[in-house]
Amino acid sequence: MIQNYILNTPVASFIFAITIATSIYAFSYPHILGKMMLHPYGIQRDRARAYTVFTSGLVHADWGHLLFNMFTFYFFGFALEQYFVAANGQIGHLYFALLYIISLVLSDIPTIIQQKNNP
Repeated sequence: MIQNYILNTPVASFIFAITIATSIYAFSYPHILGKMMLHPYGIQRDRARAYTVFTSGLVHADWGHLLFNMFTFYFFGFALEQYFVAANGQIGHLYFALLYIISLVLSDIPTIIQQKNNP
């Protein structure tokens, strides 16, 4: 069963696994969690924390947050990648990856704008 997920939805499988692994690791090491969380003030001030626009999608505040997000991703992310592949062929995997990355960045923009002056 897991092999089918990896073969049919490799992007969703990778995102799912890396998000769970990264979050669990960050739960054990709060300094890592702090470095990976979104830091709007750091992004605004000197761009040194711009990478957190991407890494913030890999960490979660607590177990409940992680479980809810992964439960939701399990039902929607895998199905969406399968849909993209069915509609577009193998390039659908790339479309799904691009949609995920773009959505990750765009979802942080309101927080960055709202919290840019809040250290």
